[in-house]
Amino acid sequence: MGPAFSRWRSAALSAQLLLATAWCGALWTIGYVVAPGLFAALPDRVLAGSLAGRFFAAVGWIGLVAGALIVVVSALRGRWRTRFAMLATAMWACSAASLFVIQPQVAQLRDAAGGRPVQGTELAAPFARWHAVSGGLYLLQSVLGLGLMLAWRRETVTAPQATSEDAASASSASSASAVSRMSSASR
Repeated sequence: MGPAFSRWRSAALSAQLLLATAWCGALWTIGYVVAPGLFAALPDRVLAGSLAGRFFAAVGWIGLVAGALIVVVSALRGRWRTRFAMLATAMWACSAASLFVIQPQVAQLRDAAGGRPVQGTELAAPFARWHAVSGGLYLLQSVLGLGLMLAWRRETVTAPQATSEDAASASSASSASAVSRMSSASR
């Protein structure tokens, strides 16, 4: 493996770390800091919910793009069956489900309420169900994100890395073995 491959591998690992960090950071910041802050600071819960929904949609799109890129880079590196790639795929699926199934349902119920709170209306029960599903999926994705970051560390930082010296010693051992077999065969 030449220096060009080494540079490509280093760039690929850096890109994966950047994507995973941005994704998990956005996920955790929006879900556990910004959204609760909106509901605490704004007197209008409908406005707070509307703004939080926009932030959650942005996190969903970040997840779709980052997850796809992480998995593609893992596949290009021949590492698509690693725990890191599998966790990224699971997180990507959570983002897709949230964006294309759950958030449209919540938005539809919110629109049906006509800008009024859904509490106390016939929309309250379905809204609460979809909101609970959304919250559970978000929590699952958050835990998967923690696993993703730990898997990246495990697979890249603590895993033994083959150095050029290792490759050279393996090559010389292989050559010595071949020479030994050839000399044995000639006797």
